[in-house]
Amino acid sequence: MNRPIIFVGSRQGMAQLAVVADLSGMQILGILDHHYYGNTDTIADIPVIGDERWLLDPENAQAKSWIEECDFFPANYHNGSMVHQSLDILRSERIDILEQVGANVVNLIHPESKLYGLTSRYSDNSFKFGKGNFIDQGATFHNDQVTIGDYCCFTWGTKISHGANIGNNCIFTPNTFYQECDIGNNVFLGYNSEISPFAKERISIGDQATVWSKASVQKSVPANSIYTNKDRIVSKKALYSTNE
Repeated sequence: MNRPIIFVGSRQGMAQLAVVADLSGMQILGILDHHYYGNTDTIADIPVIGDERWLLDPENAQAKSWIEECDFFPANYHNGSMVHQSLDILRSERIDILEQVGANVVNLIHPESKLYGLTSRYSDNSFKFGKGNFIDQGATFHNDQVTIGDYCCFTWGTKISHGANIGNNCIFTPNTFYQECDIGNNVFLGYNSEISPFAKERISIGDQATVWSKASVQKSVPANSIYTNKDRIVSKKALYSTNE
């Protein structure tokens, strides 16, 4: 029998998360979100049942029972922008809470995604993935040496193919295509972006990097940098400091 699932945090698109959970046979217990608990009863018809910070309180009997009896999934997004860093920080804080309390974090995988050779990260097969990942309808994965970490999001139309190594907490927006690359942690990939078929070397994308929408990446991207859709690389710090 499946354990109930609790969403930690919320975002636009909660209804889609609920659909995937339902199609996967999961019973949704509710949402933990301190921004909404006490002032909002439901989000996308999902009840708001408490504050995620309760999970850190060993004296909170309700939170203790949730940790013991429920599965969890971090729901809110990050968008790779220094302008909206609060979203990135909030997601990281909630993931940290789940890690600290040893919560059982599950993957949400739409049954109409195409996963060829999907296994756990501990399998000897070639497609390895972690926990807390969201794989939406229409996402496609091929099993020729693909590795995925924890807490990533693969939206509609994402294609991940041979030789892609992906770290933790990476967001792939619609119609992205990545293969033969090493992607770090906390990376944001804009819609319709890709690894260029004309790249002359294996591409690495560093931690906290952002690839703009419609970019075709032809060279490696350093950490904390942005690859623009005009084949330029700029430092996030330099870009946003000039816009202050």
